[in-house]
Amino acid sequence: MNRRTLLGGIGSIGAFSRLRINKAHASDTFLYHDPRGNQLLRETLDQPSFWDGADETLYPNSPYDSIRIQQRPTGIVTYISGTGNAKFESQTVADCIFQHQDIIPTYMSRLKVGEYLGRGVDPYNKQAYTDMFFLADIKIFYMSVPLRTAKIDLGDGRFLCPIELVTEPMVEPTLFDGYRDFMHQKEQQLQAGWTIFPVVPMEYLVGYYLVEPEPNVGARVTMITRMKFKEDVSWVADWGSELPIVLRQGMIAGFMGSVETCKHIMRAQKTP
Repeated sequence: MNRRTLLGGIGSIGAFSRLRINKAHASDTFLYHDPRGNQLLRETLDQPSFWDGADETLYPNSPYDSIRIQQRPTGIVTYISGTGNAKFESQTVADCIFQHQDIIPTYMSRLKVGEYLGRGVDPYNKQAYTDMFFLADIKIFYMSVPLRTAKIDLGDGRFLCPIELVTEPMVEPTLFDGYRDFMHQKEQQLQAGWTIFPVVPMEYLVGYYLVEPEPNVGARVTMITRMKFKEDVSWVADWGSELPIVLRQGMIAGFMGSVETCKHIMRAQKTP
């Protein structure tokens, strides 16, 4: 069921109330390099009116039960939430997000590259991080994005995993040269094959995963991002109107790839 909604109905109010109560103070727990990340945390966790006017698609009895897309002049905000219809522990899910996303391409054919670039402790916010390069086929173009992920234990089985676009000031110069060379090589390899679609980089991307226990199920994951693609490429005029459709499909593919990755890790943990 797809609907344009003010998210003011009984069910939507209940969903926001749960989000806000269970994640109180989460918006103060992490310092992004890009201040739009902290703004996104505050808006989505503390302002009930944020999703007014969003497109929401509901998926009853599905591994993901809600997808929202909010288009604004400053960028597109996306939301997907679900339990994976599996009994995952919150810790396992948070660990998969933080350090096992390189398994996702095994279960997501549209993710052409998912490889770690580096790991360390960010001197800016004192948080451990992983840097990963994603090159994904979202049907009308290939999305090229290096992402930094952190993991913060909020207590009571809840985790916040902030993500943001890796930019040059965030990395030592020699390391960033290596990042750039690696990404360029992967993009060139992709375009050397038969493809009519361009590789489109991001102008910015900020977001987070919220992982929390879900009664009688296991864990619920909510992923929210705010992003803007580079506008100096021809695809904007040709395909811009298709973007919400392909982003929704991409979110579903990514969510299911992550579900299968968690199952993969759980099987590995049980193997003697």
